[in-house]
Amino acid sequence: MSAHKQNPADLLREYSVAELERIAEQYHEKHKDGFAIPVDIELIIESTPGIDLDVYPRLMANHGVMGMAGINKDGTFSIFIDDVLADNDAQQRKARMTLAEEFAHLLIHGDAIRKVNTPQDFALIHNHPKWPLYDRNAKRLAAALLMPARTLIEDGSQWYSLVLSKLPDNSRFNNPHAVQKMIIGKLADKYDVSISSMRYRLGEWPVRLLNKIEKAMCDRLTFLS
Repeated sequence: MSAHKQNPADLLREYSVAELERIAEQYHEKHKDGFAIPVDIELIIESTPGIDLDVYPRLMANHGVMGMAGINKDGTFSIFIDDVLADNDAQQRKARMTLAEEFAHLLIHGDAIRKVNTPQDFALIHNHPKWPLYDRNAKRLAAALLMPARTLIEDGSQWYSLVLSKLPDNSRFNNPHAVQKMIIGKLADKYDVSISSMRYRLGEWPVRLLNKIEKAMCDRLTFLS
């Protein structure tokens, strides 16, 4: 009788939001010499020792995932992305987030990923009862990696003042939603992420830029405090 196969997800743990933000900050500091916006996630992955990046033919069609991280026979890691997604220029923002999420999994779930050798092993993780919690951790870390809180707050504040300066004096503070929408779009373009990803990031701690915009406009301020 064969031994019971260990579920790689049993090696995972949940991280607090503060922990994930610290990990992202520490990683940006580690790569500060080449740090730029938009974050070059492919370069970061390829320049990280022990991690390879490659495409996986029909990964989505055959296994239902856009990206996958696994361990190689020599002990190094590989991150794979679906070949169709990788080759579709119109989907590059989705591809960037997919790569960032898989890289985030390696940063916080490396012990579990070492047990992933095939798409079937990856499916064991996906079917684990606590997988949604662990997956949200990776998504949150990916967002922090692609949209660093510090630079995002600085850029958002600059765009807020610029946008307000272009509006007529008599209607400058009338439509916070429109101002938020414009700033979300500008920041999404600069950080090369989707509108929905940027909107979500701007609403969460520690950025909370959307709340700051609403309060500043309510107080009739042309700057964010």
